[in-house]
Amino acid sequence: MTGNKLQIKPDNDSRESTIFLFGPHVGTFTKQSMETLIRPISQSPHRDWILDTISGLPTYLNGLNSVMPEVARAVPGSSQLADLDSWLRHGATDIPSEATLPSIIVGPLVVLIQLTQYWRYLELLHQGQPPADLQASVVAASKSNSKFETLGFCFGLLGALSVASASNRQDFQKYGATAVRLAMLMGALVDAREVWDKTSGKGGSISFAIAWLGSKQASEVRRIIDARSPDAYIAVLYDEARATVTTSESTAPLLVKQLRAAGAIVAEIGIKGHIHSPDADRKIHTDALVQFCSSMPDLQHAATANLALPTYDNRGKGDLVSSKHQESMTEMVLRSILVNQCDWYGTFSAVATKAKKPFVVTFGMERCVPPTLMRGLDTR
Repeated sequence: MTGNKLQIKPDNDSRESTIFLFGPHVGTFTKQSMETLIRPISQSPHRDWILDTISGLPTYLNGLNSVMPEVARAVPGSSQLADLDSWLRHGATDIPSEATLPSIIVGPLVVLIQLTQYWRYLELLHQGQPPADLQASVVAASKSNSKFETLGFCFGLLGALSVASASNRQDFQKYGATAVRLAMLMGALVDAREVWDKTSGKGGSISFAIAWLGSKQASEVRRIIDARSPDAYIAVLYDEARATVTTSESTAPLLVKQLRAAGAIVAEIGIKGHIHSPDADRKIHTDALVQFCSSMPDLQHAATANLALPTYDNRGKGDLVSSKHQESMTEMVLRSILVNQCDWYGTFSAVATKAKKPFVVTFGMERCVPPTLMRGLDTR
């Protein structure tokens, strides 16, 4: 849990709104780098429902494989999920310490890390006088003199929607399990794409943080990237003049050369996997995944009309998720992460503008407030 230089105070009576912000997962993870984050999960009060959820993941993977057998041929998901179960249950696994963890493992872990951080934050808020149900207490307070909202950045949408769906602790566990399952399923798709691209000669995915100066340079940067779409694309609009670009290892050298020649600052970041992708095949697989999930109640969040807390989408306008959204929340989160561009700068700017002195509490492993917007927040 990080405050992104924002002071986390238990007393927010003077503030109109508190935003629970669930961040993305950025970087390449290994067993060794995740060890210290895994231990609090496996030893937490949430251990029972977490282990029950993890032990049930193969059922959902088998269902995915039945409708997308090409994923089963590319990803050794059953053995990978067995490793994840052993790691959380016994603290031991056959995964090499320095091996890069696949998305089918990283996705569920990131969700669990964020949700356990969130619950720990609620415990800290009520030190000495804990209510019987911490989540029910937050929901009740939000209906009276305090305003609590959730917001997810990219992969953080899973945690944000889970908390927004939960009226009490039982719901928190139920929808937390839903988020873990969806993270696993999306991770399997992302891992499969990596295998397919390497087999075809494109190479694995590679992502870059880019920055530019002025509208002229911005237009040239976009022209260069769009000319190589869908093999290169802007995945995330992170700040006023910053973005994340994803491409393949075969395309990256020339793309980087062209972007730098146009004056852009380009730096490789550790994100692996195609997300927010405009690729036609990705859309086909996402459509199939949406259809698969729609038939399974355990892969659904609460209906938009029954949300316990307000939450937002990532489309750049700061729109509240409501019954006006034609798709289910599960469909929204799948498409938002797998195929739709994430306009994070537009989203956070709009949400923060609507709130009066928003008090932002972030969960996850990365700072995610756009730097140009930090000035409007509490930075003490």
